[in-house]
Amino acid sequence: MKKRKNYSRAKQLCFKPEINLCPHCNQPLKRSHIAWHKNIFTLNQTLHITSYAYKCKNKTCQNTKETYRSAKAETYSLKYYQYGIDIITKIGHLYFQNHQTIDQIKQTLTNQHKHLQISRSETIPPNPSLPSTNQSRHKTKPHPPKQNQNQRRHNLSLRWCPTRKRQPNPMDPKRPHNPNNTFSKKPRHRR
Repeated sequence: MKKRKNYSRAKQLCFKPEINLCPHCNQPLKRSHIAWHKNIFTLNQTLHITSYAYKCKNKTCQNTKETYRSAKAETYSLKYYQYGIDIITKIGHLYFQNHQTIDQIKQTLTNQHKHLQISRSETIPPNPSLPSTNQSRHKTKPHPPKQNQNQRRHNLSLRWCPTRKRQPNPMDPKRPHNPNNTFSKKPRHRR
């Protein structure tokens, strides 16, 4: 049975933007809402991070809808991940440099860092050729193989179209006899 993760000893961190004044009108920024908050596991500790979003409340400012967030808060983990950048780089190092399997990576992390609660599926290293997002949320369909022109025509002719009338088969034995048709002979059966 899956164990519930323990956040009881998580250290609370709150972040606001590094700038205090609006860059357009030089008026003070006011807290608007919580941009995001989540629990993040690092190699040393568990953190509960809250990032506040600020906006300019000056009604004459041209950028009143623009929100400002902390750049430092964004450096703790990637979007959609609950593990810190240090754990993600450690997983990448163990996978690509030491050529460890996913089970070996999980075993190494849980042996070296007792407070770390990580499952096997979370130790799959991020693909360096893809943008740094959670691949399970953004799946893409593979491109079909290239076809030459004759294959394309053949595939188009096989598609069923409800508006196209079906052409009768002239060699069909169930077809009524038509003396004007040159294909009116019944097909010969092989013995």
